[in-house]
Parts: sequence; C-alpha cells; structure tokens
Amino acid sequence: MESGIRSPCLIDLRSDVDVDVDVDVDGVLALYQIPTDHIYSGHQNQHQQTDTDADTDIDIDIDAGADASRLRLEKYEIPGKTRRRRRSGHKQSTTWNLVTLDLSLFDEPGGKEKLAAQLKDAAHGVGFFGPTQDQISRQYAIGQAFYALPFSEQLKHRAPLEEGNYNGYRSLGKLPDEDALVRGHRYEANCDSALRYMMSGARSKEENDRCNNLYTRGHTAFGSLTFVFQQPVAALQVKRSWEWLRIPEGHVAVNIGDIVEFLSNGYLKSGVHRVISPPEDQASVDRLGLLYFVRPSDEMDLEVCG
Repeated sequence: MESGIRSPCLIDLRSDVDVDVDVDVDGVLALYQIPTDHIYSGHQNQHQQTDTDADTDIDIDIDAGADASRLRLEKYEIPGKTRRRRRSGHKQSTTWNLVTLDLSLFDEPGGKEKLAAQLKDAAHGVGFFGPTQDQISRQYAIGQAFYALPFSEQLKHRAPLEEGNYNGYRSLGKLPDEDALVRGHRYEANCDSALRYMMSGARSKEENDRCNNLYTRGHTAFGSLTFVFQQPVAALQVKRSWEWLRIPEGHVAVNIGDIVEFLSNGYLKSGVHRVISPPEDQASVDRLGLLYFVRPSDEMDLEVCG
C-alpha cells in the first residue's frame, strides 16, 4: 500500500509480515518519524520470512536516487535487566507489568472492542500501556541499524533545520568561529527574544500552604540568556541550597540559559531557579517581574561535528 500521509508511525505495526520501506534521501528511517512520499507496508518481500520471531534480517531500501543502497536490519538483542532492587533511602522496590495492547487484534472480529476495553483499563486506572515486545524490538532494530551506518550515510537523512523542520537526523554541532555566538544574537535579527512582564499575585496563607509556597518550580531557562531586572519583592531563589537572589537597585541579573550551556559544552552553567512565596512582611504585595529573554536568531550557524 502506498501512502503519502504524514504519520508519526511509518511502519504498520498491525501487520505480522516484514516490510519494505522506501525512504527518499530527504527522509529518514521510521524511528525518526519523517513523513515520506513513498511508504510501502503490509506486503511480504520475497527475501523475507513472515515469522517476526525468526532470526532473520529485515531489508530496508534507502532510495538515494541512482545510488540506492540496501540496509540490513539485524535482530535487536534486548539488553539484560538490572539486578539492582533497592535504591538508597528507598524501600524495597516491586515490579508491575504494563497492560499489553496486541495491535494485531485490530482487524480481527471483536478485536477493536477487546483493545478498547484494555486501553480503557490501562488509561483510566494507571496511565501506562504498551505494544507487544516484537513491535517494540522492530523499532529498536531500525534505530540500531541506522546508527551503525557510516556518518556520511547518516547525513543523507539530515533534518532540514534551515526550513524549520526538526524531523530527521540531527548531528552534533559546534560554533564555526569565535564570533558566531555574537552574530547569532544580533538585536535587529529575526529571533524570538522578548521583554516580558510576569505577575505573581499575592496569596493567602491557606493558598500558599496548598501550593507548598511555590509559584514556579525549580527549572532552567531554555534560551541563551535571561536579564532579570531588580524589584524589591523577594521571591526568586537560586539552587545553591535555594538561596535568595538579591539584586541591588539599578542593577540587572543575568541568568545563563540552556543554549549557552550546550554551546559551551557544559563549561557555562544554566542556573536552576524558582519563584516562591515572599516573606511574611511582603506576603500581601503582588510581585511584578520584568525580564528580557534572549534567544538565538536565524543567523545562528553551527558546523556539523563529524
């Protein structure tokens, strides 16, 4: 069956037969969830067996124009389970088996009703469920085969990031030169930087107790930098034993974000911070925050790390 539908699942998990997947050079294997113009599923390849438990390989075509190649998809060997049963400071752990949804029942008489009942029990009672191990192992095998390819082959399935599409292979990147960070954060460039006003309204003691005195849980900023302007109502804390951050009048605090930590390979740290209830003498005062979030622009270039 040929399909051009954009779908997060490119292999029909309801089928018990092995499949051929033709992926255009601008696409990637099923694990990376890239929509392609040519997806063939539900038919048996003459070189394949229909037994999903068989110790045979699965062939997947990667169509690279005239230079089409064949990828051997070897059976995925599940790693051994951990023997550790106790976590420090915790009681003896217990195991609980997930509800298994066998998607091969979908097209059988009464199969939809059976699956619906299982799904209702799992989703309403627990919130966890999963497909069968054969279906899961097939997806792991695809990922294992892809990462075994030479780096040059992996790059053929690179995500078109310059088009704003993140679906596909994303390799590690690095700054091409010492000025790249500055070029990628020019104020006049097209970016998502913004000045924001954030209000934390005063709450009663009962309301604070229900919220464990938290307004915002501990987190890091996902951008590059955050400029935090001084204001007198205490509430912002930094995770160094959760100390109060006191900004002198007329000053601005600069919080390093996740992007700068990533680009510096962890040398510069993205600060963990939170907002809690003000001290008792300021508990009845609304806290208005003034922040400027700095994020990269379209001119932020990275080189591929090979």
